[in-house]
Amino acid sequence: MWSCHPDCRRVVQRCWLGECLSQSAACDFQQKLRCTTQRFKTWNKLVFGHLQTTIEDVKQQLLDLQSSFKGQSSVHREQELQLKLSQLLVQEEIFWQQKSRVSWL
Repeated sequence: MWSCHPDCRRVVQRCWLGECLSQSAACDFQQKLRCTTQRFKTWNKLVFGHLQTTIEDVKQQLLDLQSSFKGQSSVHREQELQLKLSQLLVQEEIFWQQKSRVSWL
């Protein structure tokens, strides 16, 4: 899921292109790996948040909009929400596919 996002590469580059002050390559590697892990945790929360909650919010917005139709602007907004919901559902599907693989390992 992360690898499909355009900012994923930048998160990794920030850690791996930074300079380390340690004396050995092994320490550099460990430090960069720790940095990458921490940044991915933070980035995941900021970019993806709580996927299920976001999906439920968008579904509710769609229901609210559909129950109070107000002309052409409503049609455009509904299309935006449908697209967003579709993208979120694809992300959720990828998430569960990846999670199921981890469970089997």
